[in-house]
Amino acid sequence: NMWIATDQAMLGAVGPTGGQIGVTTNPSSGFDAVTDMIEINGEILLATDGGGVMRYDRANSQWLSTWDTQNHLPSDYVNQLLEVNGVLMIAMDGAGISRQSISTGSWLATWTDANWLASNEVRGMATGGGWLNILVGDTLHHYNTTMGAFTSSKTLASLGLPHEGLDLVAWPAGGSRSPSVDTVFVNDGSGQMARIVPGNPPLHSGNALFASGPASDHMNEVIEVNGDRLSILTTRGEALTSRKEEG
Repeated sequence: NMWIATDQAMLGAVGPTGGQIGVTTNPSSGFDAVTDMIEINGEILLATDGGGVMRYDRANSQWLSTWDTQNHLPSDYVNQLLEVNGVLMIAMDGAGISRQSISTGSWLATWTDANWLASNEVRGMATGGGWLNILVGDTLHHYNTTMGAFTSSKTLASLGLPHEGLDLVAWPAGGSRSPSVDTVFVNDGSGQMARIVPGNPPLHSGNALFASGPASDHMNEVIEVNGDRLSILTTRGEALTSRKEEG
């Protein structure tokens, strides 16, 4: 089945033939948007923006107790869930990474700026080539999953990225159009992404440019002039112009 989550922790599924298999709402949920979802040992785990990690038991079709600041987590704002070598990684805004052993259910020491991380603002996690890459603030950490140890880190400035990190994009090898080795892209919202490939430690293999122009969330107009695309943007009251050729 393909599971689908929405805001307010509504959970539905689409079966193999494309038919929807009901929708269920967590009775204890609020209006917290779901930011990530993963299935672990028959449980659907929903990371939420303000409601911790909500859990749904597939076999018994029932909601389980939520993981939040009332029990296991230091923050209710969870942005990513990832399984790495039998450990569930729970990345949080401003609170580091909580970890749980999947086999025993026991909670392990949280990674924060008090021990291994340069910042508690976790922006993304991605695996590739035996490494767990963790983006926090303006730093990329490399964790060797075979050794079970942090080995090194890189600043985003050293990767040619001018802003703080936004997220990581994993591009595993193996597909017909995949790279020859597992690749992780580091995104800072500037339009270019740094490529990280396996090594000891992982290597920066250059940057890929995906977009250009001023960085702004406020685009007011897009027009086309003689085959060129002209974008008029406003940032803090100032007019900025971005031009992109359409070829």
